[in-house]
Amino acid sequence: MQRLYTFVLILLLSACNQTNEPASELTVGQVMDDVITRLYEKVPSSKYDSIDDSFMLAFLNDEEKKILATRYMYFEVDVPVVVSLMRDRGQPIIPFWIAEAGFVKTDQVVKNAEGYVYDVWEKRYDAGKIELGINGFDKHRPVYFITVGPQDVTDKVNITNVYP
Repeated sequence: MQRLYTFVLILLLSACNQTNEPASELTVGQVMDDVITRLYEKVPSSKYDSIDDSFMLAFLNDEEKKILATRYMYFEVDVPVVVSLMRDRGQPIIPFWIAEAGFVKTDQVVKNAEGYVYDVWEKRYDAGKIELGINGFDKHRPVYFITVGPQDVTDKVNITNVYP
């Protein structure tokens, strides 16, 4: 029951509008605004249709990549956890940060009534802050969703400081 509650909480929070980002650090929105401005300045409009993930990863600087890989969703946990990330199998390109962050694809899948099939990626985290990134550079929807469960099934996970 605790895992189901945690899943529903994270699912609902991931659907929220992201308007309360902290002002002390660059936000995903600020990075995207800066990148789009730079694209307009440096890339001819005739090349816009050819922009893809490879181009974007080469175009971004290291700080921008880090923000996009860690500031889309974050929260804190008080015990060691396993985060399972469900990524739509129909999305052709895996978001750049998933494997880099240490997520490993499992053999598990999740299917929903609408016919979407999600691959399950997992990562173990110690107690503390967990940071997750953007869904990618394409216009693919649906976005990924996550579940959070304790590594030790006798533990209760408390999730705090959730953004968004």
